[in-house]
Parts: sequence; structure tokens; C-alpha cells
Amino acid sequence: MSYSGFGSSYVGDTIPDTMLPGQSYPVVITFRNTGLVSWQDEMRRIGLLYEGDMTKVTAIPAFVEIGRNLNITPGKQAHFGLTLLPVGIPGTYNLSFSVVMRSATGDKKITETIVKHVTIVPTDGISSPVNGSVYVDSQLLDLDVYLDSDYAGNVPAIIADLKPGQYTVRVVNDSFERTYPVEVERGAMTRVLVTGEKTPPVITRKKAGPISDGTLIGYIEVNIPLILIISLILLICTGIVVYGVRKRSRVREQRKKEEEDERSKDPESDKAKKEKDLLDKIHSNKPFFTGLSPSSAPRQGGGGGGKGLLDRFTDLKASGMSPSKPGQVKNGIKTSKDTSAPGSKIKTPEIEVKVHDLDTRPGSATANIGVANLSQVPVTLEDNIISPGGFGIIPVELDEPTTDEPEIILSLRFLAEGSLFLKKIAIPYNRGVALLARGAVEKAYEYFRSLLAVHPGQTDSLFSQAEILLKWGLEEEAISLLNEILSLNPDHEDALNLINLVKEEKEHKKSEREPGQAPKIEGYPEELSDRYTPIRILGDDPFAIVVLVRRNDNGELRALKIPHTKEKIGSSLYTEVSLLYQIRHPYVLRMFRAEFTPVVMLELEFVSGGWYKGEQYMTLSKLPVPLPPDTWLPLIEKIGEGLAYLHRQGVRHYHLSPKHILLDEPINPKISGLIRESLRGAGGSDKEEFFIMAPEQTDPKKFGNPGKKTDIYQLGAIWLWLVTGQVMSHEISGREEFIFTRVNGAIDPALEVYEPIFNKMTGLFKNDRYGSVESFLNDLKNAGHDASGEKGKVPDGDDT
Repeated sequence: MSYSGFGSSYVGDTIPDTMLPGQSYPVVITFRNTGLVSWQDEMRRIGLLYEGDMTKVTAIPAFVEIGRNLNITPGKQAHFGLTLLPVGIPGTYNLSFSVVMRSATGDKKITETIVKHVTIVPTDGISSPVNGSVYVDSQLLDLDVYLDSDYAGNVPAIIADLKPGQYTVRVVNDSFERTYPVEVERGAMTRVLVTGEKTPPVITRKKAGPISDGTLIGYIEVNIPLILIISLILLICTGIVVYGVRKRSRVREQRKKEEEDERSKDPESDKAKKEKDLLDKIHSNKPFFTGLSPSSAPRQGGGGGGKGLLDRFTDLKASGMSPSKPGQVKNGIKTSKDTSAPGSKIKTPEIEVKVHDLDTRPGSATANIGVANLSQVPVTLEDNIISPGGFGIIPVELDEPTTDEPEIILSLRFLAEGSLFLKKIAIPYNRGVALLARGAVEKAYEYFRSLLAVHPGQTDSLFSQAEILLKWGLEEEAISLLNEILSLNPDHEDALNLINLVKEEKEHKKSEREPGQAPKIEGYPEELSDRYTPIRILGDDPFAIVVLVRRNDNGELRALKIPHTKEKIGSSLYTEVSLLYQIRHPYVLRMFRAEFTPVVMLELEFVSGGWYKGEQYMTLSKLPVPLPPDTWLPLIEKIGEGLAYLHRQGVRHYHLSPKHILLDEPINPKISGLIRESLRGAGGSDKEEFFIMAPEQTDPKKFGNPGKKTDIYQLGAIWLWLVTGQVMSHEISGREEFIFTRVNGAIDPALEVYEPIFNKMTGLFKNDRYGSVESFLNDLKNAGHDASGEKGKVPDGDDT
């Protein structure tokens, strides 16, 4: 029965499905206050009550009280921490919990009672020497474990009593799924520690100790030889003890008989004996009521033995440091102090943690964390026991950061003397470091620049940016950053060493070229050197060169497009450039500046390339086609959105091609090449090769003049190439040879729903095609949701 004014809502818990006898399991149970009254009362105590059988599974403490300094208002959650200790024989048991209000009149429930079903498995999960077991554990959260498609619980999962042989273990959560083969041996526990996506699991085996199913009969069956030996020893010892006791009893009886014979001769002695017997009888009668002694009175704030895990959890929450899950990342510092419970009677062990080294690779990293135990008690951290005064290095797998924070914060949970404590450590792993590991140096440089704008004192970011500048040959700019580091930290050893190395290199090159002279790039005009520092050539074609440069005023990266020759600029180029100044779309390459004297150049947005299956590709033309649907569908949608935007601005492309669609992080398209005809007139007369020409581009007299439907036709050809790998012919007569559903020589029925859309994009006459890119995108979206449409039915599109 719930108390008036209170609501109830069970949220979740971390109680494992299976437990090993004698092992402690720190757990957290969460309830939400969905009532109208706060969970706070000065006169009565509110907390979580364990109602299970203490002879099967013990809870420490059995009553977990909400701290007096906490107020769980309606809508907020309360986290109750306790330790479960299975002490019963193997079997399945029910653990009952509810939130109650405890007062002098008793306990009143203010939530419903939740029941958790747990199974205590035999020691090491083996009840017979002919069987084995599997124990699956991981630092990752909420992993479900399956054994040969059968659900086995959540990590840590113990799969008991398996026949020896080969099994398949699958672990899965919302963002992670892996399958591992596991060999089970007889009489051994196979422990599978899942460490992350990129690394294989750590598999170890441990021979089981005395095997039993937990019952007396089971123990006798599997340990008969040991029992016989012990029984024989006990029988011999018992015989010796019985003989000694009997001999001592005979001697005592003989002496007693002699004393009675002497007392029988004395009447006064017999009377004293009777009085003593009477007093002993009176004193042996206990009173009906016994008062409580001061030592037996319950302690203030009781709940089963003083302050338990809940007090530490609630104190942490009150101080703004609620328990964090492993792998949770936030901004912080590189080393941290112990996070202990204020007012706790248990002293927090003194532990120092710091990042020993960081091993980066494309997509992930391994942080080796050094842990020094400076306390007098052993400490357990991530299943590693560190003895008093000991030191250990614990590897932690990290996924590539997705935020712009300068570092990630890892919350470490460690146990000491049965109590749970938290410690946070900052790891210098950010998007810039991850980009450098993937070879995207330019994007890493841009990240460090934006990071320093928000956090000017980040010496690690300054140092990484200086290293990048040195790779580009910009020694003066790098030295200025290194000096800035030394002004913040004069003892920065890496900055001092790098400055000395740069000075040595400059002395070595002094005879070859003047100090500070920028490296020569063929085709780069000297007139631009005062505003831009050239880094390297990004691309070259018959009529223009593209150079990666760094702006001298703000350090931003740009791509300069410079024609090869200086010729008279036509009015069409001025018109097109004035229009491009207004283009702002995430899937269209942006132009920042255009100049026509003293040289013709366009200052364009720099893109660093996209990533597909661990490889970097600068343009769409470099991707290994055909692509899977989960890759080609978002690509063609984004290209279509960019093209639709250009058409709304009055821009036509006419050269839409995979090589004119650049790729940026992570794999976003950027439509480029918008003014190639005018640049060709300014920079050369070589004829450009089209990816595919629309019919009106090959025969204008028959099919009419080019327009926005020309771009739609070329977009359809790019779509065909992404899906099937086929390149449409320029010859109109060969148009029928290309089938949208044929991939690698075989027909894919899943593509049939898209075939009418493709046919309408690439109609021979312009009137047979879509009237707008928006109509194509609308039909493409509907086709993905409606697979029941009739084959060959042309989707409705707006041809106006």
C-alpha cells in the first residue's frame, strides 16, 4: 500500500542475472519520484528496503537511506547503491526491493515492490568435472550476451555447466555488436573480456577448484576420494580424543566419590550444598522483560550498521559528482584527486592516476593509465588488483571523439575494503589527435585553431599546431607558437627540444636558401606571397592549378584556384563570380574571394577528403563502386540537395561529374567546378572530358538547348554509377544497355523500386524527365518507404 501523496516509478538497476557464490556485486537501483511530494522528511527516514531472503542473497546494507542533504523532488531520480553477496546454494532466487518511509510505527511503502530474478551458479560455474563454463565481462555498458543465439544475460554473464566443445558468443548493445568463437574445456572456466570494437577479446582459462553443485549430495558425489581421506583422519583423531575424555572422566568421578564420602560424615557441609543448589535454581530463571542496554540501542541514522554505499553515492550526487559510467567523457584536467564521500566514516585510499601514454590509430586509441596505490590496503580497478604500495598500467580502449572538447574525462571505479570509490582522469584525446592519426593533417590544423579560440591556454593544442606548421615548412610561424607555449609554461620540455631542433635545421639550410623564404611551388604567383603562404598542390588540370595555402592574416586554410596563363577575362566570368559570392550551402564548395589583377585567382573552401572503410578519398570519382545502399543513398540525396539549391539560385552546372564532387569529413559531398567554361577561356583551350553528356549537349538541334534538366540527367548518370558501377555511354543509341537493377552482372530485386525514378531522370527528351530536383528527391524518399509499388509505375513528380 502506497503512502498518500507519493508516486512510484522503477527506472532500472545494474543487478546481474547470474552470480557466483561468495563474490560481492556492487549494484545501483534507480527509482523516479513521479508523485506530488518530495522524498524528504526530517522526522522519518526514506530509503530502499531489501525484502529478499538474507540466507540466500545478503544485501549490505539492507536499508539504503536517502541522505539528509538530498531532496528528491517530483520528477527527479534517486540512485540507491548497495552490495549484494550471494551466500545460498546454487539455484534461482527472487530479490525484492521497494522504497519505504521508515518511522517509529514501522515501514510504509511509497513505491511498488520490484522483483529481480537471479541465479546463483556453482563455483566457477561448474558442478561436474566433465563440464566447463564461460564468463563474459566487459568495460562496455549494457551488453547483452548470447550463446549460440540463446540469451545468457547482461555482462557480467556466467554461463554455467557447458559440455566441452566449440561455442559462439555474441555481445550486443545499441551501438556495438560482435561475435567470438569460444572453446570450452572440461573442468575449466573460460573468461572472455570484451575490450572494444577494434581489438579482439582477452580469453583466459582457469581450472576449477573443488567442484560442487552446492548441495551436500553433489559435493559427496564429485569429491568421494577427498572425503574418504578426510574422514579417515577425523576418525583417528576422534578415537584419540574419546579415549582421553573417558580416562579423564573416570579419574574425575573417582575423586568426586571420595569427596562425597568425606562430606557425608559432616552435617554442616550437606546443608550448605542444599542452599547453593536452591540459589542456582532461582538465578537461572530469566525475567519476563529485559531492558535495552546502551550498547544494544540502535545508532542514530541507523539502517543496518552505519553509513553504507548509498551515503557515498548520495554524497557524491549532492556535490555534483554523480557516479559515471565507464567511457563517459567530459571536459576536465589531466590528473584528479580522489572522489570520496564527504562525511563518510570510511577513509578513501590514496591513489594516483595519470596517463602513461596514448597509442592512437585511425578510428580509436588505447590509453595506458598508470595507477599508483599509496594506501595501506589493496585496491581493485577494472578487475586488476593493485597491492599496497604497488603500481600498475591498465589499458583502456577509447572510441574516436565526436565532440570538440579538448580532452575526454574517464571515470574510474575502484574497490577498496568492499567499498566503491570514483576517480576521474583527463585523457588528451580529441578530434585533432584523431584526425592526425587518420592522416587528415589539414583538418586537424583547423580543429586546433578553433579549439585555441575557445581555450587559449591549451598548450597541447599549441604544440600540435606547431608540429603541423613545421611539416609544412613554416618554421617562423611554428617558433612563434612554441614561444607562446614557453610563456605559459617555461618548463615545457617538448617545446624547448623542438625549438632547438628547428634552430639546428635552419642553420643547416642557411646556405641553401634565405631564412623565412617560403618553399617554391611551380605555378604559384609571387604577387600572392604577402597574403598567402603556399603549402602544397591539391590538384591540376589542363587550364588551372589548385594550391593549398594558409592565410597570413588569420591562419585559415584555403584552396586557391589559379589559371595557367594570363589572358583577357571575359564578361561571363565576372557575372558568374558575382553570383558565386552569394552561394552558401553545406553541399556546395564555397568561394570566399575572386581577383582578376594582378593575377586571376579564386579563393575557395578547402576540403580534406572523406573516409570510407578506413580509406581516404578526395573526390567522388575515387570511391570503389558499386557502393552499398547505406552509402550511396545519403550521398545521392546530399548531392541532389546541393544541386536543387543551385537551381533555385539560377545556377546551372552542365559538367556534373564524380570528379567535380569533392568529399569532406566524414563523407560529405561538395559540388565544385561551377565556372569551368569561363576559366577555360582564361586559362587554356584544352577540351574537357565529360563524365556523361546529355542528349541536348550532343545534338542541340534535335533535343534542344541545355538547362537544369541537363543537370538532372547527369545526376541520374552519377546515381547509376554509384549503385551499379556502370558508366552511361555518350552515344544515344547505347542508352538501353544500362539497367539500373544490374549490379556486378546480377539483377538485384531490391533496386526495382528505384528503376522508374532512374528512367524518369535520364529520359531521352527533356519533357520525359523530372521538372525539378526536388521532385526527384521526394520520389526517392517515398520509394525507400514504399516497397509495395507496382513495378514500372512512374512516380508522380512536379514537372512544372
